[in-house]
Amino acid sequence: MTWIWSVPNPDIEAASGDLSALFRGQTIASPGVLESGKPDDDATLLARESIQNSWDSAIDRSKRSGVTRPEMGLKFIFSELTGDTKNALVDSLELAELKKRERNAGGWREIGLARETALSSVGNSKRPLKTLTVTETGTGGMYGPWEGAKSRMFFALLTIGYTIKSDGSGGSYGYGKAGLISSTATRTVIAYSCFKEEENDPGVTRRLLGVNYWKPHKISKTDFTGFGRFGAPTGENTCKPFENEEADRQAQLLGLVKRSANNEEEIGTTFLIIEPTVEPKQLVRAIERNWWPALTDNDGFEVSVIDYSNQELLPSPKERPELKAFIAAYELAKGREPDNNETERMFFLESNSLEGRGQRKYPTGRLGLVANPEGWSWPTEDDDATNHCSLIALVRGPRMVTEYSIPVRPAPYIRGTFIADSEIRTPGDFTIDDLLRQTEPPLHNKWQVSKTEQGIDPDAPGVAGAVHKRIKARVTSFREALRPPAPEKGRYRFQELEDIWAELTGSKQRGDRPPPPPPGPPREISHRILKAEAIPSENSLDVELVSEVSFDLTDAIDANETPAQITIEYRYVANEQGNVDSTGPGLLITPPDGFHVDPKDPTTFFGNVQRNDERTFKIRSNPYDADWQAKLIVTASHPITPGGVNNA
Repeated sequence: MTWIWSVPNPDIEAASGDLSALFRGQTIASPGVLESGKPDDDATLLARESIQNSWDSAIDRSKRSGVTRPEMGLKFIFSELTGDTKNALVDSLELAELKKRERNAGGWREIGLARETALSSVGNSKRPLKTLTVTETGTGGMYGPWEGAKSRMFFALLTIGYTIKSDGSGGSYGYGKAGLISSTATRTVIAYSCFKEEENDPGVTRRLLGVNYWKPHKISKTDFTGFGRFGAPTGENTCKPFENEEADRQAQLLGLVKRSANNEEEIGTTFLIIEPTVEPKQLVRAIERNWWPALTDNDGFEVSVIDYSNQELLPSPKERPELKAFIAAYELAKGREPDNNETERMFFLESNSLEGRGQRKYPTGRLGLVANPEGWSWPTEDDDATNHCSLIALVRGPRMVTEYSIPVRPAPYIRGTFIADSEIRTPGDFTIDDLLRQTEPPLHNKWQVSKTEQGIDPDAPGVAGAVHKRIKARVTSFREALRPPAPEKGRYRFQELEDIWAELTGSKQRGDRPPPPPPGPPREISHRILKAEAIPSENSLDVELVSEVSFDLTDAIDANETPAQITIEYRYVANEQGNVDSTGPGLLITPPDGFHVDPKDPTTFFGNVQRNDERTFKIRSNPYDADWQAKLIVTASHPITPGGVNNA
């Protein structure tokens, strides 16, 4: 048996074997506090893409068998092979041939290997050969006949974006291999799969196929695409997977455990990676960072890592300090009652009107928010090295974190988790979860909002935009509720700094402080802000302020009633880019009985305030972009009449 290398054929379509280039330079963002201790990019890509492929297969199996809950077990086993074990794998997989081909093609860079030493252990008895074996249980295996576009193995190993998987899955067929390819220095992946016999594929229940994903290269005068296949030859430059007993024999020669379709526990796929670029502990950290929703649900999603010393490493996201707030928010979004309404909130979010569905609005999902007013919500100077920001984990049906989104940057900081709605309202109907999936790029790392995207549901970008806007609005209102009331003007003075400045300018000697100014008159009218929240606008993706402010008399006035002039304004402070605007969105103010508006100023009202009888104003702003921060300004004094005559 030798490797079969494909050659370009102008009469048929072709692709480069260098599939790892599709994801070269692409990373999963680790913003804010997640920057510290973030896993390597290769580990992250392997954790996200390979696990998602296996989990999709488990979900597919449960649907095909009528089981409500999928169950998947996945083990990543790292090994160092020496002696006879190593020699058996080198001989069976003909790695010496690959080493020779590397040399004849011009070296490791010319064929796209991850590092110069990728094949250096071949023929070197003192250097162990490292492998990574990924073993599934509970999945459906790569079923389907090896003909046309019917084989799951063909899709998984030899295509990119060929078709779209079923609703609620991770994404397009074929991209899952990117995680496997990026994690092997030799760009070599072997797949040994066991599945139930299908009517259109009689007699076959196991297949094994190996693929090299190299750059296009030339040896002598012959061009090659870079795809090399390890399988049963069918022609001069073609082969197909080993099947049944021959697949079992090749698997055992490669050191893989034999599978049987007669045992439900053995249905699934085993992947073999040669010379992994990923370290076990980095992989565990990546699994925790990206799959903690599925892991913490503890309902049939099990993943573990066996390191080179044969020690089992179990992902434990609940023990990671940086993930605890997200997990708490996730539990809120799933329905847990808040322990403290001041620091925990849960919201149901709506879409905007969907044009393709009769302008109806639909629930987009649930948002849990968590704050820590005495900790990371207001970080201390010791945390200056961290680029702090509010973070929301975006989660769909497969329960991988799509992205840690940054809705706003200023303090106080919030953590949260959004769970996309996956309810199917009528048989065969859409789900919000699937609309969001359609907006994801191949790396599945964001919900994009471009309306020019072709080939997806026209409502999908609008749903993605609505989710981001609604989240931003809820985070903004939650942050505003956490802010302490602004100090009265002049309440705080930096006296020591004033003394130093006065001494430098010669205006006075240090310590020669002027007497404090006399206190102002006592406040006779008090006000309380009963409610102030920025909520999503019903008719757009903007937000609106909804507020209530009440007024009463203080003990400083010896009367049970006094005339009052009330002014209520809502002014922009700045947007996320730091732009400042002194105007505001405009207010609709409903005064209490007995108050009338100044005909020349719609923000000012006149009336009487009575003791022990709070007068409440109801306020709603015009819609405005959630990028803007705004401030509610309320003043109460003895009145000046609309005509300008002092009445007090």
